[in-house]
Amino acid sequence: MSISRATGATPNAESYMRKLGQHWSYEYPVTFEPADTCTIRLAHAVCQLHATPDELKIEVTVDPAEDQVRIEGVVERHIKRFGFREELQFPWQRAA
Repeated sequence: MSISRATGATPNAESYMRKLGQHWSYEYPVTFEPADTCTIRLAHAVCQLHATPDELKIEVTVDPAEDQVRIEGVVERHIKRFGFREELQFPWQRAA
């Protein structure tokens, strides 16, 4: 199991969080509890998004760990599609 985290500055964090959750809710279990947090249970990963007024925080837990980079990329690409009007950056950090 591998955990990575990224935080991106954006005033639209809640919108992107909700769009990603709604987008994937057709295929995966998604919860919005509490209201500023979205948990998406992918096939071999859990993606948790937390929206603040100026940041979108992402945590991805993947098993097997070999899929970590791929899952990070999928999550990031989807959010950047929703936020195409912004220069979104999500520097990933892996938990030790």
